[in-house]
Amino acid sequence: MKKLFFTLLFTALLFSCSSDDDNSQKSLEETVLEGSWLFQRLGETCDNDYDLEAGDPYTFKFLENNTIEFEDPGYLSSSMYTIDGNNLTLETIYTLPSGSKRKFVGNYTFSEDTGNFTGTNTFTAYNDTETQWTCQGATSISR
Repeated sequence: MKKLFFTLLFTALLFSCSSDDDNSQKSLEETVLEGSWLFQRLGETCDNDYDLEAGDPYTFKFLENNTIEFEDPGYLSSSMYTIDGNNLTLETIYTLPSGSKRKFVGNYTFSEDTGNFTGTNTFTAYNDTETQWTCQGATSISR
């Protein structure tokens, strides 16, 4: 009878223990790779006396090779992101059919409360020899 009691007690204890894997927190690097995100410019002030209004959100995914992929890539020719703590740096370059380029460089902070990034970006239009104009503004990256 004692053997049966101890066997049942041991089995109950074994199954009642939770695994540390079940309670582990995902890193931000792992979190960003899950599912799609929305990139939205919230308006920018430009140095050519022209301001850009908020843009439509664009669906994209963070990729394991530290690049991103937009659902509708448009003229995206390169991308790169880095994560340092809760800080995200994202750079994209678009090459238009005319050959001129648009470069976005953004610095964002992740909020654990909202699960989103907010920050600022610089938007530069340039060609091979000169900068045409530059804008700065706010951007959000959300689910």
